[in-house]
Amino acid sequence: MPLADGDWPTTGIHWVDTIIGACVVLAILGGGFQVIRAHLFRPLRTWLHRFDQFLTDWNGTPGRPGISDGTPGVMERLRSMEYQVNNNGGNSMKDQMDATRAIADRTEDKVDLLAKQLSDHLDKAAKADEAMWAAIKTIAESTPPEHAHEDSADERGDS
Repeated sequence: MPLADGDWPTTGIHWVDTIIGACVVLAILGGGFQVIRAHLFRPLRTWLHRFDQFLTDWNGTPGRPGISDGTPGVMERLRSMEYQVNNNGGNSMKDQMDATRAIADRTEDKVDLLAKQLSDHLDKAAKADEAMWAAIKTIAESTPPEHAHEDSADERGDS
């Protein structure tokens, strides 16, 4: 039997047509749900999972006997870092760095003093060296030339 515009095909049995229509509607809804689930719920679930991980990291986790000591939250970690970057009587990294810097400054002062002493010593040695060479020159100039000639003849083997 030909269908008029806007008519739907039927089996002629009302309850069968109703079941077929319901199945078609359920199939369309199921397919739509799968599309929505794939494009909306999975990313939403992924985002919610990451947000849950962020909150867990932020708040920390309590310790469980025999399993873990727990994980400190962000605020507790920040307090720990703040403790380390401020002077507090010798236990923080800042106190240790200040003590190390003081040792380095004292060492630098000692090195400067040693450098000055070495420089003074080298200056005295240079002056003593100059005086020694001046004395050698004076002695060499005061020695008569004949003696110098005889010494060189002895060295050659001439007698």
